[in-house]
Amino acid sequence: MTYYSMLVTIISLLVPFIGISIVYVNPCFKDQSIELIFFVFKTVYHWIQISYSGYKSVEITISSCLNDEEVLLSKEELAQFTGDKDSKIYLAFLGVVYDVSDGSKHYKPGGTYSLVTGKDATRAFVTGQFTEKDLTDDVTDLSIDYFSNIRQWENFYKNGYKKIGHLIGTYYDELGCPTKAVDYVQSMYTKL
Repeated sequence: MTYYSMLVTIISLLVPFIGISIVYVNPCFKDQSIELIFFVFKTVYHWIQISYSGYKSVEITISSCLNDEEVLLSKEELAQFTGDKDSKIYLAFLGVVYDVSDGSKHYKPGGTYSLVTGKDATRAFVTGQFTEKDLTDDVTDLSIDYFSNIRQWENFYKNGYKKIGHLIGTYYDELGCPTKAVDYVQSMYTKL
């Protein structure tokens, strides 16, 4: 019997005993029954994993690195916040998303900094080059001299605008947790 067929067999034998029948008797037990089924499934899964395969059980907890009021945006989602059609204006700097709507005269379409809205263009801020090549968040090939400017811009946004959350990508993962790129920037700051 294979691992998966054994797991399916055990679960299918246990399901009738752990609450499915309770739902038919009294529907108010539905949520508790589902929770119980998942608990039993998880317990049986870990038991089989330990005994059948010899591997140690590892508890997996999925949690976010964001505060309750912060959001996690993909590049596509961030691109919608450029001030077009009266939308809010967001930009990301080192993967941190800020609402720059209060500075709309600079960031709205046609404004001085409109090219950096709806994206993370950290590199363009510090190089002063607003070409497609420089409208990116990649700062790994910049010399240490640029990191003083990076820190100044980071402090400017941190102190002047509301933080919305994180951008999934170079600096933050799918849970909003810092990546090695954040560590790299911090290590460059220590060399200043």
